[in-house]
Amino acid sequence: MQVEEVMVMSVRDVISSARDAYAHSIRADWVMKWPGQVVLCVSQIYWTLEVHTALASPSGGGLKRYLERINVRFHQII
Repeated sequence: MQVEEVMVMSVRDVISSARDAYAHSIRADWVMKWPGQVVLCVSQIYWTLEVHTALASPSGGGLKRYLERINVRFHQII
């Protein structure tokens, strides 16, 4: 059970570090630096936050602008 507890703590620490690094890094570089599952986890956290912000955009068209930003991000890592 101790091994499992240490593994969970380790994964939690890596995800926390990746989450902190995301805000201060170029996304294409960030994706290459962290393990795939960590990238998926942190990306979903930020995706949810960004979609929520886009939906709450008072000027309208927030989702369209967000789609354009996401497409640019995808092309940068391909």
